Amino acid sequence: MDFPILSDFHNIIDIRFLPFTCRGSRLTIAAEENGISLRLTDRLRSQDISSQIGQNLPAMIEEINFLDGDGNRLEYHIETYPHCLIFDTKIGKYYLTFEDGENIVISPPEKACGLSGIINLSEMVTDRRGGVAVAQGEDRTRLVYSTNRKILSHSIE
Repeated sequence: MDFPILSDFHNIIDIRFLPFTCRGSRLTIAAEENGISLRLTDRLRSQDISSQIGQNLPAMIEEINFLDGDGNRLEYHIETYPHCLIFDTKIGKYYLTFEDGENIVISPPEKACGLSGIINLSEMVTDRRGGVAVAQGEDRTRLVYSTNRKILSHSIE
């Protein structure tokens, strides 16, 4: 247990059934069959807004998985607290928390590691520190990610 003072709240949240979020945020994190997903709760897609109101829309990022230094997918065990999620893998722990209502911080293990996922936004641009994904039209959703570590591999398919 990483936070003994919060032991009464350890693993109360099961993100397979109740998404993790923070007060005032529209972002939610949930565990799904193929990995973790990041959703914007009121997100509408401009392609066909009228037919999608009230329906489940695709996550902004789905199938988020943790990778080792060789790019292999890591198995993980999730620990939950009210303020953070801990993904315990064989190479160490990934910590995920909300910095505020719009920003999520992921603290990876010290060893070489990474993340993979499917970003469901129409345009994607990368740079030396991360990337920017946007959806155009009525939606105008913007997702920015960056790291202070050296990026060894960065691909868009």
